[in-house]
Amino acid sequence: MITKNGAVVTAAFSLLVGDWCFAHEALFYKASRNYDEEGSAGTVLRRELESRMFSHPMWGERLYLSYDNPDINETLEVYSKPDGSRWLDYRRAIPSLSRLIRSRFFGAEFDLKRKLDAVRIVDHEVAVPEKVASEIKSLWRTMLSGLAKPPPEEPKEQGGLVTRTIYLDVVVIIAFAKEDNTVRTGSIPMNMHKTRVYQEFGTMVDDLVKASERGAGAKDPIWAELTKKMRNLRLHLGSGS
Repeated sequence: MITKNGAVVTAAFSLLVGDWCFAHEALFYKASRNYDEEGSAGTVLRRELESRMFSHPMWGERLYLSYDNPDINETLEVYSKPDGSRWLDYRRAIPSLSRLIRSRFFGAEFDLKRKLDAVRIVDHEVAVPEKVASEIKSLWRTMLSGLAKPPPEEPKEQGGLVTRTIYLDVVVIIAFAKEDNTVRTGSIPMNMHKTRVYQEFGTMVDDLVKASERGAGAKDPIWAELTKKMRNLRLHLGSGS
């Protein structure tokens, strides 16, 4: 689903602006630990979302996806069981928890806890081969290393007007990597969603979801292809090409 891009609308404004540049060397940029939300809304979003969508204390890598259309949240979490085996947990919330939380904070009157408890959450887990888990760990740390603030999107001039892009059917993507009690957090700006590196990442995420839903374990042939995709993406991001 992540590879299905949202609609894009270009809006024109009669404004004079300076020259901006946007570099495509990185995929993820710095985001707040509270899912890039500020204040009490961010605190509640993190608490309510993680208590329902991320439940494993021994986690290493997480991915959060929030869609406007359809209205759902998806999460992926790689974690360790007491025996040392690595597992992948995929969850899907229908409707999204995030929209309910934001609606409540923007003035809608309803019992938030009751609404959140009524959300249907689909949960699939699958054992992950050690080689694949190691590649996920390396990729997440490459994607979230040296995070910078997202640069502004470059405006374009058409007939004396400055055009800016308005995104519809938005997909919010936030990744987390934990190491030594430190959590790195990054998000993908919307103006990266048309790039080749984003498409490669999206295809990889879709495959992780498929593997979780099928639940075939180590014998699933998708793991071998996934390992290659993740390694190629990691090398691409690591080289900055």
